[in-house]
Amino acid sequence: MKRPAAPRGRHRTDYVPKARREAQRVAGFLQHALGAGRPELAGRVPVRPLVVIVDGRLMVDAWPSGVTVVMTSTLIEALRALPAVLDTEAAAAVYELARRDTTWKPPRTR
Repeated sequence: MKRPAAPRGRHRTDYVPKARREAQRVAGFLQHALGAGRPELAGRVPVRPLVVIVDGRLMVDAWPSGVTVVMTSTLIEALRALPAVLDTEAAAAVYELARRDTTWKPPRTR
């Protein structure tokens, strides 16, 4: 069985599973922040894992599902090709929450 998106040769990586875990983490933080500030958006903001190869060669056995893997030379094109899922107002609201450092800190437990 082939392993998805692991470069062939001597430099096998775990970037794809790490990207998936980080996307889940980001989604959790955004859900929490949106739930407190914009509950109507809490379930509507997709988070997609993205792996960008910088100054390297991309050699894969199989493309991973649910993860975008691109070279830096095609990054802008790949991002523009993603479908828009939020209107301008909703995107601005998510941006406002995402730029706050408090959004990315785990909630305090008492």
